[in-house]
Amino acid sequence: MGKKLNKNAPLEAKIIDDKLVISIGYKTLAYAVTHRYDPEYRHYSIIDELGFVKDILRQLDKESEIGESPLTKLLDNCAEEAVNQGSQYVKHKKAKFKL
Repeated sequence: MGKKLNKNAPLEAKIIDDKLVISIGYKTLAYAVTHRYDPEYRHYSIIDELGFVKDILRQLDKESEIGESPLTKLLDNCAEEAVNQGSQYVKHKKAKFKL
């Protein structure tokens, strides 16, 4: 039998079997969404945590006309920040065109 998943697991990101794996327990995510600090934010209660998290998943996967999704934007932003912070694992190339 496989590893039992924990619905209260914290948010974490790891490399497992050559894959970037980002995980969070669905109850942890539901709690975080309803308890985040934002003075402009609407407050509400979630009546079905797993159902709501499935709705969040649909939004993460929702693609725009050009193929972007919130998830791909997150990864793009994090990759750009890693480069901007001086990642030693990238090599800068010269532009192939002139302005």
